Amino acid sequence: MPTPDQPLSTTGTSPHQDRAATVAWLGPDRPLLRFLTAAWLIVNMVSVVVWAVLCITGLHWETPWWLWSFAPPGAVLAALWWITDTRRT
Repeated sequence: MPTPDQPLSTTGTSPHQDRAATVAWLGPDRPLLRFLTAAWLIVNMVSVVVWAVLCITGLHWETPWWLWSFAPPGAVLAALWWITDTRRT
């Protein structure tokens, strides 16, 4: 409860909401990150399936080349999710 000396807050924002405003381009529910993550997952699932089919039909082990499209973009996406997480303290 504020004392008479302190003004009442008219904005009603919390520090978490203020931080969310700094990443407003992602929106409160981060629709851009959700879309990019879904696209990344679909591309990688297709890559893994193609790799598995090549391994099975060729009857020999192929190097997991799909890791090049999995790990670096996945690390960037994970960092973006972590940076824009407004529930962190």
